[in-house]
Amino acid sequence: MTDEKKAMEARHALWEERLESYAEYGDWGAFALATVQGSIEEINALKEEGRRLVATREGDYRNWDPDVLAVDEAAEGYIFDCLKRFSKMKSDAFSARVISEEAGERSFGTGEEKIVIISDPFDGSLLYKNDLGAFYYTTVAAYDADGNHLATAIGDCVNRRVDFANTELALAATFDETELTEIKPPKLSDNTDLSKVTIESYLMKPKYLYQEADDAYSFVETFKPLLSRVKFVCPNGGPGGFSDVAFGRMDVYFAHKQPLIDVFSGMGVARVAGAVITDFDGNEVPFSDDINKRFYVIASANRELHERILDIVADIRKATGLEWKKRPK
Repeated sequence: MTDEKKAMEARHALWEERLESYAEYGDWGAFALATVQGSIEEINALKEEGRRLVATREGDYRNWDPDVLAVDEAAEGYIFDCLKRFSKMKSDAFSARVISEEAGERSFGTGEEKIVIISDPFDGSLLYKNDLGAFYYTTVAAYDADGNHLATAIGDCVNRRVDFANTELALAATFDETELTEIKPPKLSDNTDLSKVTIESYLMKPKYLYQEADDAYSFVETFKPLLSRVKFVCPNGGPGGFSDVAFGRMDVYFAHKQPLIDVFSGMGVARVAGAVITDFDGNEVPFSDDINKRFYVIASANRELHERILDIVADIRKATGLEWKKRPK
């Protein structure tokens, strides 16, 4: 047996041990936790090799972010491998439709139970490519055929931390070898004073800051009445934005024109934690599996703050006549 094969078998055995250890969180909770923990380890083991460009996307899918790095490919491959093994362990009891950032859509299993897996195998590729050491995440979320949330795990690769929710509870914890340590419950802020509020919203690419080809407005200029009134704006986004609200790191996540994967691979944690979540017009955000759809979502730590944010957004819309575009042209 080659050293590579021995290492692979050892990883598989450890993943199965973790599945058993996390069984108290349910089948899909255990799967999400064990898989995200292993994905963090795969990512962190790559080091310089992970920054290698392996492909460039063509066509409309994620055309604003075309580069695929070795770290993206490795994390997605690991998650797919775990899903295949889980299907065999469950004797093909389920069939899973997987919506993943790099591959788009895949299917696993042939069973009667229909599952949708939303995964961002590695969030933070450009930061990783430039060795910035911050905002690196790997995520797995499971939904049933009706779009009901089953489990979500958001792995923080830098801190080896996981933000997790199943159907009953949400928690933040640190990964040990085969267990969760330093387990903490949700901690939603009660802050309602805008001058003291912290907001998270993706601001790292100029296309999100300024006018895009299919938009008629600049984000930073249009939403100045909101952004200029808060204490601090964290320029990150994606699944980690939702869990940052859930565990008191941020008061609001303002998800402007975010892709499906960035929303539904993280939103379950904030919902189970008790955050207030609507679209920009105050409507519920139903589950969607339209990979090309964009979402305009606000997740707030409390209802009073949420209503204040909605009022400001409504005033902006009234003054500008804007429509929130759900799909790119």
